[in-house]
Amino acid sequence: MSTIDELVSIRRRALIGVLIGFGAWQAADLADRFGGDALPRSIHAALGAVTLLGALIYIAGLLWLSPVFKYLKADPELRLSLNDEFVQHVRLRASSFGFGAVLAVQAVPIVAAVAGVPLAGDMVARLTILVGVTSALSAFLVFERG
Repeated sequence: MSTIDELVSIRRRALIGVLIGFGAWQAADLADRFGGDALPRSIHAALGAVTLLGALIYIAGLLWLSPVFKYLKADPELRLSLNDEFVQHVRLRASSFGFGAVLAVQAVPIVAAVAGVPLAGDMVARLTILVGVTSALSAFLVFERG
């Protein structure tokens, strides 16, 4: 396996870790905040554990990318190889998909308000960030496979 293939594989595994960690971290925290005091103590504890585990997985995924950054800093040609036209196109498509998902998720607070269950502003912001980041990362991973 060439250096480029190894770095692409590391990047892919790290992004999967970041996606899983960020999704678990933010979704569990959002569920805990949404449930509030109505949730039993055991559910709060379980959601807190998932939040902590997700945050740790997220950090591990970011740290897993550090060898890639080391190689890219040292070798400009390698940096260009990993950021070729295909990857730039995939990144553009993924960010467009994430932006569309962010726009679509804005229907949730509108529907909730119409249904008589208005959501707090911080919950809407967290939901928007969760959907935007996870949808863009997922789209990148899917589009990169071709």
